Amino acid sequence: MDTRFPSPMGTISGIARLFIASALLLAAASAAAQAPATPTSVTVTRGDGTLTATWPAANGATSYHVTYSSDNLASWTAASSNHTTTSITIQNVDNSKTYTVAVRALNGNGGSGWRNSAPSAPSPSLLPPATPSSITVARADGTLTASWPAVAGATGYHITYRSDHLAGWVAAAVNHANASITINNVTNSAQYIVAVRARNSQGGSGWRNSSVVGPYEPSMPAPPSSVTVTRSNGTLMASWPTVADATGYDIRYRSDHFAGWTSAATNQTNASITLSSDISNSARYIVAVRSRNAHGHSDWRDSQIVAPYAPSPPATPQSVTVVRADGQLTAVWPAVAGAEGYHVTYLSDAYGDTWTAAATNHPNASITISGNDISNSAYYIVAVRARNIGGDSGWRNSSATGPYTPAPPATPTSVTVTRGDGTLTATWPATWGAKHYHVTYSSDNLASWTAATTGQNHTQTSITISNVDNSQTYAVAVRAGNQQGYGGWRNSASAGPYQSQSMSMGPVPAAWRSPLRPQGPPSSPTRSLARSLDEAALARIALGAQVNGGNGYVEVLRLGDSLSMVAEVEVDPRHVGRPGTFHLLIRDPLGRYSQLDGDGAVRAWDGTPAGLTPLRRADALEPVTRFEIISGLTVEAALTGQSWELFLLYQSEGELIYPTEPQRLRVD
Repeated sequence: MDTRFPSPMGTISGIARLFIASALLLAAASAAAQAPATPTSVTVTRGDGTLTATWPAANGATSYHVTYSSDNLASWTAASSNHTTTSITIQNVDNSKTYTVAVRALNGNGGSGWRNSAPSAPSPSLLPPATPSSITVARADGTLTASWPAVAGATGYHITYRSDHLAGWVAAAVNHANASITINNVTNSAQYIVAVRARNSQGGSGWRNSSVVGPYEPSMPAPPSSVTVTRSNGTLMASWPTVADATGYDIRYRSDHFAGWTSAATNQTNASITLSSDISNSARYIVAVRSRNAHGHSDWRDSQIVAPYAPSPPATPQSVTVVRADGQLTAVWPAVAGAEGYHVTYLSDAYGDTWTAAATNHPNASITISGNDISNSAYYIVAVRARNIGGDSGWRNSSATGPYTPAPPATPTSVTVTRGDGTLTATWPATWGAKHYHVTYSSDNLASWTAATTGQNHTQTSITISNVDNSQTYAVAVRAGNQQGYGGWRNSASAGPYQSQSMSMGPVPAAWRSPLRPQGPPSSPTRSLARSLDEAALARIALGAQVNGGNGYVEVLRLGDSLSMVAEVEVDPRHVGRPGTFHLLIRDPLGRYSQLDGDGAVRAWDGTPAGLTPLRRADALEPVTRFEIISGLTVEAALTGQSWELFLLYQSEGELIYPTEPQRLRVD
């Protein structure tokens, strides 16, 4: 096999080939023994008392030599001579100095050249702030207000002050956030200096003193620049521009009817006032105002003389419209601007040319005139004029309104009947033109009627009819009447038998209304009542069976009947608001007990309170609870000849309440 290398010069002998390979190995070994490259850059970040330097990894480096200088590179301090990562944090440096960090890379063959960072100047946030450049102090009554330019890097300001009345400096604020402050309760007669220094977490600046601020001489306010007065009926309205430094105003007035001034207000805070006491429309007035503060009051500023007030009479009403009804006239007209009332009269051809006053100072723009002198057969004209303190307007007459021919009233639009225990209460909307109502009622499907009212005495739109049979269905009929006769009859819908407590049930059997006592249902297991009360329970339990959608109770069922069962429980007042459960027990002719749960399933009962399964739960028992237990259950042939006794009871916090008699059911 030929192992020679191909060459442009021909083949190379084995000795030459060995020489070339040795040279290549020596070159590789020489390269591997070199020192690492110099880091390409060094970046420095300042912190509070720290320098953090970072640099890119240098090729061939196994560690780094890090130094830093704070004297413009004149001297260096070693931070680490064999640092193995490409960043370092140098502690305990001076925040006020400029630093340079130098890094070189190292390996087993030596070190690279040094790479210096750019100089890292101090950060303002890491230095105490500069001293405020100036302080300006303004004086006011009992106060000094100092302000100064905000200082970069400051998080607060320390403010003190002193006066020629005080031996030393007094602190006004230690770490005040704003570049201004108002110092209260200073002496007006004293001179003051205010000093401020800026501060942050690095410390405080030097103090900056204000110039000496001389004493403050408070002054009384100036008088108002003007006083303006306007008039209306019985009033004067005065106003004036607000006055600087004024805390209140004194107001007085006088007229040519009075010899002197009358005080209207002292130290009033508003710059306006309305005067209405003893203001005569016929008099001329002057109103005077002066401003005041704690240091005194200004001179008076008088208004111009205000001429007497002479109101004008209102305009004549634009129109008068009259609507007739039985024995009355209703007149309406547009309201008149400035009118304080209306004078209303009327004229009839039944009384010749004599006008009759209906009102002399009527406040509204409408009036209804009625009484024995309003004749339906007569013509009428109504006249109205507006009036105020300035006088009366002209009269405005209505058109003549012809005689009124009343007609029998309309039929009531509806009649609603509510059942009570032995009562029917009928109500209906009022009927236009009705003077009275005729009311009758029927209990035999409208075959015959009984009068509930006599004559024309019933004028209300409701009536209660007593002594009716709770078990009967009733209808009530109403018609409206007046002197012209009666309108048509309006019948109510049929009102079924009386339903106790608004339940869709017939009257509750008397046995279920009796007080409940703890002796237990007849023949019921005594152990089931061991936790009952030792006194009568003020409660009522009603349980009723209904068939085929009827309202009455039944105890006998027949094949094909549709059975529904409803319950009503009035709980003992002691149990209202407590949690509770309702239970339905079923006893068969052999004395065996079962119970109905909330899902409609029949379960066995072991005769103990703990074995009771709730039919219904209540987080808080209400005074009265009504619910349906069975709805539309068809009685099938398999039930023929069977009978049951049903007990509805409730339980609250260990107390069982139950009726003395069961609801009995049998299927014939």
